[in-house]
Amino acid sequence: MSIQGSDITGGNCYRLAMTGGAHPTIYALFPDTQVVFYSKNFVRGATTTFDTINVPFGGNMSDIMAHPTDSGRFYVTFSGYNSTQVAEYNKGLWTQIAIGLPNVPVRCIEYDSSLSVLYVGTDVGVYYRDTSTNNLWASFRKNMPSIEVTDLGINYTTKEIWASTYGRGMWSSVKQGSYVPPPDTTTDTTTYIAVVPYAEDVFGIAPNPSGGQFKIIAGESVSTGKAIMVNIIDYSGRTVLRKETIFDGGRKAEVNIAGVPPGIYIVELKDNNTVIGRKRAVIR
Repeated sequence: MSIQGSDITGGNCYRLAMTGGAHPTIYALFPDTQVVFYSKNFVRGATTTFDTINVPFGGNMSDIMAHPTDSGRFYVTFSGYNSTQVAEYNKGLWTQIAIGLPNVPVRCIEYDSSLSVLYVGTDVGVYYRDTSTNNLWASFRKNMPSIEVTDLGINYTTKEIWASTYGRGMWSSVKQGSYVPPPDTTTDTTTYIAVVPYAEDVFGIAPNPSGGQFKIIAGESVSTGKAIMVNIIDYSGRTVLRKETIFDGGRKAEVNIAGVPPGIYIVELKDNNTVIGRKRAVIR
């Protein structure tokens, strides 16, 4: 396939999306542009000419996902802090759909066409959105580290979603709304534990990024008035700081890690030696 179009200047195309059907619509993203390139009724093996759709939001677009059954509808994600994060385009109308996401970059998006569930990969893990969450984003990363997710894919045969990460390999989970039965115990006696995603945030960090001092804001599931262990872990797995803290009446606790080199860290909370949550923190 070759691409023609007056607005395409020869830069590297970094994301493509395509609808189904014999003559699909193709969407393309190019660096340093605020437009989505598209071509309708593509014929395989032929040259196609692209038109553009202006994107009314600032920030760097990171991924695009075509709606599987509606050629006039697609989703775009944005990287960067304080950005649009996720937007939907539907036949000329743009809508931001980021409510429920933490203020972190969104790297990738996937759509489960069998159950109408959207997934995004962020700098702190995977989030999902469907009618079970009132179309708000919710966490989907139980047993997964708080890590940058670089791409997502769905295996419809095994009913799994797969996530590639920056530096921590591949992760998989049963899809939201799916049930995968265990193997036949008459031939396989291995014990299997299903990874069932959950939709709650144990705690938040603000500000993030920070200069080395931030607040941990506890969710409703975290006990107050008792000591909680806070571990700061670098990306090699080394614990660079460990301290006990108690959340105040506002469910907040101050953490000062002045002197820790700038970088990306994992903030881990433990209650009685049990890990109750992890978050990604950026120290400038």
